[in-house]
Amino acid sequence: MKSQLGGFEEERRRHLATFPQTIHPFSEFRWTWDIFLTVILIVTLVLQPLQIAFYSHSMSHLDSALLNATVSLIFFIDILLNFHTGYIGADSDEVILNPRLTAL
Repeated sequence: MKSQLGGFEEERRRHLATFPQTIHPFSEFRWTWDIFLTVILIVTLVLQPLQIAFYSHSMSHLDSALLNATVSLIFFIDILLNFHTGYIGADSDEVILNPRLTAL
């Protein structure tokens, strides 16, 4: 167990020393963001068909537009975050954090 924690701390130091502006794919922030996005996606998948089928007349167009704009903004932020998140290289198990490579 101690060697796993040592490897984690070593990876964290490498990340902060080389490219601190890049989000590490295994960071707590990225994990929390992915869970949040999954919840938003599930809620959207359930509510959108219900809204279209049953509540299209009771919900004002402004409320519907505001809800759709908020969800679209969250997905747009996710796209931007993906451009600033590292990834695991295809040839090795190394995490690539270089911003020039993560944006490709």
